[in-house]
Amino acid sequence: MVGFMNNNMTTFYLIRHGQKEKIKGDPFLTDLGKEQAEKTGVYLEDKNIKAVYSSNYNRTKETSQIINKFLKVEITFDEKLRERANWGDVENQPFDEFLTEWYEASKNRWLSKHERTTSHLAGENLRNLIISLSKKYNDSDIVIVIHGGVIADFLRNVLSPKFIQNLIKDDPYLLDSYIKECSITKITLNDDKFDLIEFVHIQEMF
Repeated sequence: MVGFMNNNMTTFYLIRHGQKEKIKGDPFLTDLGKEQAEKTGVYLEDKNIKAVYSSNYNRTKETSQIINKFLKVEITFDEKLRERANWGDVENQPFDEFLTEWYEASKNRWLSKHERTTSHLAGENLRNLIISLSKKYNDSDIVIVIHGGVIADFLRNVLSPKFIQNLIKDDPYLLDSYIKECSITKITLNDDKFDLIEFVHIQEMF
């Protein structure tokens, strides 16, 4: 449930990685993706950022490292922040089949095929990290560089279905498709209550 803000809280900038190469497995950023990450670093430079946390896939590692050229804080890489499914983690799986399974898992949030992480657990992994970091970095700003699916799964865990429906005015199971490359979803946590401050802010420079 979304709560109410006060003046003593931790702010989190949830950033989807920059544009990635269109290949299976663990792709790196494209040149555009690197540019997106650099412009995001410029945008965040004057914020009160105390730490950066990141998924340990190549695309998120690159994004966080480029952003951190402007922040110059400690980066922590965490495999629990990985996407719940990655194209290529099932051998010879066509992309269309991967997308169908992704949508099904977004609807049935406890569904797990091919021993993948469930949608609910992916969201809980991020939620638990945020709760832990809010205690460690009270009244500070933290950057978390992750994946659009993880951000969507987290929001599904902490926001009501009605709130999400009003947020995107579309099929709620397509929430992750609204989370664009290097967009910023800004949330706060205070007294175990999450506030969605800004959803998928994209710098005008893009």
